[in-house]
Amino acid sequence: MSLDPGTWGLLLALGLWTALDQSACLQVLVSQPLVASWLAGWIAGDAASGLTIGVLLQGVWSRSLPLGASPLPFLGPAAVVGGALAAVATGPRVHLGPAITLPGALPLAIALWMSIAVGESGRPLLQQIYRHRGTIVDMALGAARDGRADRLRIAHLLGIVPTAFLGMGLVTAGLLVGSILLRFGPNVHADGRWVALPVLGVGVGQACSLSMKRRAWIWGAAALVLGLAVAFI
Repeated sequence: MSLDPGTWGLLLALGLWTALDQSACLQVLVSQPLVASWLAGWIAGDAASGLTIGVLLQGVWSRSLPLGASPLPFLGPAAVVGGALAAVATGPRVHLGPAITLPGALPLAIALWMSIAVGESGRPLLQQIYRHRGTIVDMALGAARDGRADRLRIAHLLGIVPTAFLGMGLVTAGLLVGSILLRFGPNVHADGRWVALPVLGVGVGQACSLSMKRRAWIWGAAALVLGLAVAFI
């Protein structure tokens, strides 16, 4: 994996935008995986692979909508990580159409696992940010009562800055860890039969989540285990 400084900057900016879009401002749904992964793949040089990861993650998190302060995975930064990793993965590709391209089985599993790991890691951290927003709301209400527009702007910034930094931090960590895994992972079994196994792992994990109320780390674990298994068959 090799990203130039300009690409890194654009991916971090996208991570910031998607982080804010999910919970802090705008909410134009650019944080949804289908959009965020495609944009990340396009920035990293392979929009088709990014779109593929976005389609898969959109299915995984289809019930996770940014409504209120519900405890959701950090969808936007997670999708940015997955789309970028899929785009820069080396090795043969499976072309399923002009807009859909799959990397090899193990790189696909790594991209999926890192996406889910970032999303689930961000869930409790987002909750901590939400819990501290009560103080900021009180500050904003006090500023509004006193007619202090400057303090109101400060309160607004205090509400969005932690989310923005969290999004950029998770994107950075996910890309760094994912790049290490991609560098040392073998590029094997690039045909469609083997590439389908990590996707099957996601489906099995989602079924477990629906039936046993487990969290999404099961999906990532299933995808990674299947990817590792086929790498050494």
